[in-house]
Amino acid sequence: MKFFIDDGYVSLNHVGEELCGDKVEIVRKENGTTIVLADGLGSGVKANILATLTSKLLSIMIASGADIEECIASVISTLPVCKVRKVAYSTFTVIHIDHNGKGYIFEFDNPPLIYIRDGKLYNLPREKKTIMNKNVYCSIIDGKENDTIVFCSDGAPHAGIGKTMNLGWSIEDIADYIIKNYRIDMSARQIAAMVGETCNALYMGEPGDDTTVGALKLITPLAVNILVGPPVNPEDDYTMADSFMRTEGLKVVCGGTTSKIIARYLHEDIKTSLNYYSPDVPPIAVIKGIDLVTEGVITLGKVLDVTQHYLDIKSVDSKALDEKDGATLIANLILKRASHVNLFVGTTLNPAHKDLPIDLSMKMKIVENLKKCLEECGKIVTIQYH
Repeated sequence: MKFFIDDGYVSLNHVGEELCGDKVEIVRKENGTTIVLADGLGSGVKANILATLTSKLLSIMIASGADIEECIASVISTLPVCKVRKVAYSTFTVIHIDHNGKGYIFEFDNPPLIYIRDGKLYNLPREKKTIMNKNVYCSIIDGKENDTIVFCSDGAPHAGIGKTMNLGWSIEDIADYIIKNYRIDMSARQIAAMVGETCNALYMGEPGDDTTVGALKLITPLAVNILVGPPVNPEDDYTMADSFMRTEGLKVVCGGTTSKIIARYLHEDIKTSLNYYSPDVPPIAVIKGIDLVTEGVITLGKVLDVTQHYLDIKSVDSKALDEKDGATLIANLILKRASHVNLFVGTTLNPAHKDLPIDLSMKMKIVENLKKCLEECGKIVTIQYH
């Protein structure tokens, strides 16, 4: 794997609607990732059904290896045309990219995507093709590290029309805004949320159209290893620590007893910080040779909370990972930098928790839910129980 494909998106519903008329489908397989953004005509239930049908059909067929032009022809031929507006009932953007950074893009009546390379706007050539008498634009991708692709439904450039702006927010304005605020350490979802947050502000919190902004970014694969809790048998302390330390990648240690085990293994001291960045999260510590040392189950539970908030497609909080407490620092590693997350979980009951509403089953539930969340955003997650 040359690149890990980091992706994410946010969606704003048309004011007064429970369902979004935009739909994003992401299919991840060993040979790469397929992303389809479909925008159903209008809003509400009908738009949602049409967008869902379009995105499902395209993503499944393309991810299964079907010819892209045949897939698009099949979808276009099945979509009815609005008798009043004379346009198709669903528009779409298709991105298919493998782990070498090679792939293609097809765009049908959606706003043109924004391609960022080396922190600058990159002019990706677009070729016009005629499929089923419709103009479809095709681009070939040959990606480099940190290349970022931002795509959106027409709710984004329409943001603010009749409220904060006369003519909306053009795709050129959106591109300039992204470049101005782009940081190389931003994840794909952070970039999408940043644009979505501004769209929501331009709509004054009442979107006049369904608005979806998505992004993908090519990052170097990186493993993050997290050790939480001592093993059931104390005689296994060294074996667990040895397995953890020999696993390639960044090292995160959670828990007081666990930290002592690792400190003994490394023959190093534990230095505890007195800085409380959050009243809900205990302070971090430092062990030479370890990238991050935190408290155990309470911090891990907060990591799950931060992760769930970060992945909520309705959340346009672009600053969700800006805090400096231990839980947010872990979330930064596993959400922004990691391609692989390896969890080493000790299954002994911590005597320090005997008077607290924390037990082993709670820790196992947190770990399993965290694994599920990370897998939903494409991370490769393993769990070793000790």
